[in-house]
Parts: sequence; C-alpha cells; structure tokens
Amino acid sequence: MVESLSEDERMLAADYVCGNLSQLANTEFESRLDQDSDLQSEVNALEITFDRLLQSLPQVMPPPTLKSKIMAEFDRIMTNER
Repeated sequence: MVESLSEDERMLAADYVCGNLSQLANTEFESRLDQDSDLQSEVNALEITFDRLLQSLPQVMPPPTLKSKIMAEFDRIMTNER
C-alpha cells in the first residue's frame, strides 16, 4: 500500500484492477496512471496480490447440469420476450 495515496485513490485503484470502472472512469484513471508513479505502484501491488489470491483458491468444477440449466433459463427468457 502506498502511503501517499488517499483512501479514495486506493479504492479507485482497486476498482480499476477489478474492472469495476465505467469506460469513461477507466480512461480517466489510465490517463492519471500514466503520470503518477505512486498510483502505478499501488496498481502493481494490487495486481500481484489479486493474482496470488486467485492462485491460492481451489479450482472447483461446476456441476454437470449447470450448462443445461443456464441454457433452459436463457430459452425461457428469450421465449417470453417474443
């Protein structure tokens, strides 16, 4: 964590890394990111942390029936929209 960044800046960096920003906010953040080495450090640290976290989670296979349930729900929704 970069101490010179405000809590709002750290939260914005986390939202950026997680892909939670709108297209406009993302573009604005990237413009700032190009100019701010502290923000770059924060984003790099978050990316490393999130990557390690994801790698530490066990892989879980979805149940074999999941795809058919999703497709059935999709068909139901599409039929109701007509």
